[in-house]
Amino acid sequence: MKSYLSLIALLPAVGCAAEPSALDQQIGWLHGQCLAIRADGLPSGSTIRLVLLDEPQTMVSGTVEAAAADGSQCFALMDDRRKVNQAAGYHFYTVATTTPVELAIGLVTDKLASELDLNKVHFSYCSTGEGVQFSVWPAEAYQGKPLWQGYYYTGYDTEADCTEQ
Repeated sequence: MKSYLSLIALLPAVGCAAEPSALDQQIGWLHGQCLAIRADGLPSGSTIRLVLLDEPQTMVSGTVEAAAADGSQCFALMDDRRKVNQAAGYHFYTVATTTPVELAIGLVTDKLASELDLNKVHFSYCSTGEGVQFSVWPAEAYQGKPLWQGYYYTGYDTEADCTEQ
């Protein structure tokens, strides 16, 4: 894993399921100004908190602008990757920020604030053979299972650096 950032928020343990879990509808990933999340119908103007995964990791706020329509608005919807990313159940939204975004994890703050207790978690990402694996870990980073994971199919081969964790 490339790195992590502590955030004050305790996330309940989540298993993998075909249907989106509560966390899948509250946490997503970003490439550029596009949020991919398993939540349909995020209203324009919704505030999200972004954990920027560049070094050093920082947290900034963003605002949902609208549903993304195509690859010109959202890299994940480019022709070579659209079908795989949509088949994973993601919905895509353009996001306005004051800080440029490369890769990030997005938290729908209004939903998280009402449903989660406070504690520390860690954010990370790594490359797979054809994409990016995003993870949120409990306070003991990389111990046990991640609390949440998201996968971004990039449509091209990359050098994998993910560990078994």
